[in-house]
Amino acid sequence: MYITQDVSFRRDKLNIYGKLFAPEVLSEVLTGEKASSVGGNFGGKADEVTETIESIEAAEEHAEEATQAPFVKFPGIIFSHGYGGTGVTGTFYARALAEKGYAVLCIDFCGGGEYSKSDGSPLELSLMTEAEDIAAAVRYMCEQSFIDSRRIFLLGESLGGMASALYANEHPELFKGLMLLYPGFCFREIVKGIFKSFDEVPESYAYLPNLTVGRRFAEDIWDFDIYEHIAGYRRPVLIIHGNADSLVDVSYSVKAAEVYPDAELHIIDKAEHGFRGADFRQAMGYIDKYLEKADASQAKIH
Repeated sequence: MYITQDVSFRRDKLNIYGKLFAPEVLSEVLTGEKASSVGGNFGGKADEVTETIESIEAAEEHAEEATQAPFVKFPGIIFSHGYGGTGVTGTFYARALAEKGYAVLCIDFCGGGEYSKSDGSPLELSLMTEAEDIAAAVRYMCEQSFIDSRRIFLLGESLGGMASALYANEHPELFKGLMLLYPGFCFREIVKGIFKSFDEVPESYAYLPNLTVGRRFAEDIWDFDIYEHIAGYRRPVLIIHGNADSLVDVSYSVKAAEVYPDAELHIIDKAEHGFRGADFRQAMGYIDKYLEKADASQAKIH
């Protein structure tokens, strides 16, 4: 069984909405902390995240010495949705993982889509702003007393997978692992397929039918080689992609698996962009095995 809670936190002056899925055992904890967990002013800088982790660890050590009773903590997972979507697309993954003992935060990117509950305009959306939102989500998770800050994973789909990969590479010390579902490493090529030069990009345009974005979206990725910016991530990476994906060709994930020092790629036969039914169950099987390996390595460390 699992429980859910709506939460919000901040990136600069913008409110970010998220839904937290957690093991049922945390019911009383979340009820007691609801007031403090909603609306906190959490920025997205990596050094602030690291400082938060260090201060939390120091406080926990002091509390444990005083009580001689260790506090049970749970690993955390941050789910990042795809272009034009919301955190709702992570619901099935979050439910399954919460029932297995993980606390999963599904966020709505600022300006991420028509139905996003977060602040911000799609005209301000970009790969970099999504990475900043992920940073704020990491800070939020690290401030929760029931989260094991040493066991935080990123799980991203499509454009959210690309943003997750970028942020993980920039701050690998913050994460236990990285899981990518049909990551959108093709977005630069799509933009350049629409416009011959950056000068042709208007102030707003329908990048895909489900969302109108601004010039910044193209500006941030025009000369950005994502593969150069993920190759430094040396921890295990899980990539899952379907070979019938018409939006992001599987070849982009094949190349990513070659670039990453430690990656496992699973290609689901006839699966499209977004896993459902048997494809979802197969993907969850890969995720479960990946997390089991990560937990096993954690146990060896201790």
